[in-house]
Amino acid sequence: MWIDQLRSIAFLFVIIGHVALPKETQSLIYSFHMPLFFLISGLTINREKLISMPLKDYVLKQFKGLIIPYFWMSFLCYPLWYITFKILDNTSTSVFDVFKGIFLGNNLIISSTSNALWFLLVLFIGNILYVSFLKITKGHSTALLGLVLICGVFGYLYKGFAQIWHFNVSFTAVVMIYIGNEFMMRYKKSNFWNRTRNGKYIASIIGIIVLFLVIGFISHTVNGRISMTANKFGKSILLFYITALAFSAVITLILIHIPKISFITYIGRNTLLYVGIHIPIIRLLEHAFSDIFSQYKFSIPLAFALYVGLIPIVRFFQKFLPFVCGKPSDEFLVYQKIARVILVMWCASVPYYYLLFKLGFSIHNVLFDIISIIVLAVLSVVFVLVTSKYLPIIYFENIKSNSSVNI
Repeated sequence: MWIDQLRSIAFLFVIIGHVALPKETQSLIYSFHMPLFFLISGLTINREKLISMPLKDYVLKQFKGLIIPYFWMSFLCYPLWYITFKILDNTSTSVFDVFKGIFLGNNLIISSTSNALWFLLVLFIGNILYVSFLKITKGHSTALLGLVLICGVFGYLYKGFAQIWHFNVSFTAVVMIYIGNEFMMRYKKSNFWNRTRNGKYIASIIGIIVLFLVIGFISHTVNGRISMTANKFGKSILLFYITALAFSAVITLILIHIPKISFITYIGRNTLLYVGIHIPIIRLLEHAFSDIFSQYKFSIPLAFALYVGLIPIVRFFQKFLPFVCGKPSDEFLVYQKIARVILVMWCASVPYYYLLFKLGFSIHNVLFDIISIIVLAVLSVVFVLVTSKYLPIIYFENIKSNSSVNI
């Protein structure tokens, strides 16, 4: 479906926005790439179904599909962060500070292992707020619009403030989710998209795309740089919405009309892992090969290579560690249980050795390192056994496939 391709291309812009770019290009991409993702979330919301669903069931579903993967991916990226910023660089940020940063969920307060994961936290809060509004208003259009507008005002008033889990950003996210949801409801009812795609139809679509492009460029030029993660909207909140919606409309119209491309669709259905690991990989490569990837001519190929190159990594995680991707596990597959132990060892390696170092142990002795690895493996096995029995939710065991959350 075109939504999967739209999500995929939207994330390509996210990756491009995080490599080394001229300030003007990066500013342009930032004007719409994250707002577009919240719009896409609204496209996938089934209003009638969610109004009848108990709110606690929806919250639990979102928690499983967004928050659990958030923590897994945060710790998954710990070794990558350590190599990049403690070995290749000499950051003053401690391992413990980053540990706190994972739980605070706001890299503007304390650094975390993967900066892009803030999106999952804001999407979690924003989705719950929007669905709560749906249930309160029972889908009544005027009342729903009123609550969404109030959210938009709150988002504007809280601009620039750093909150735990970027809570203040979720107010603006709700507006985007609402607009995406409203568009999808009208898209399904409209006959416009079912017309014969003759020359007149194609010309009208091209005309609309060109119009939105002009509007987007003009409003972005006037408004300047925005940062949704920092809740900064440029010179005008109105221009922020105009720019984001104009460019989002351009990309959406194009993706609605292009043929289905299998690998793009596949990426679009599996962007959750992309969110978590693309920035740590980019930063690692930039620090390891700074002379190459600091240059624009190499950074763009890096973005495209990462966009395609992460596919086999996603496939690996889907097979062996699906819960990291927000997908259900199979409690009877032995290789998935073994993979869990290896994952826990990997995630815990940095804080484990950091703790040993703080306790005064010599972690550069070969014999001691061997013993430490054995102890870490034993502790990881114990962790997996205990959590599999008492907290199977963190592995998505016994969960039907339709309970996963795609972004």
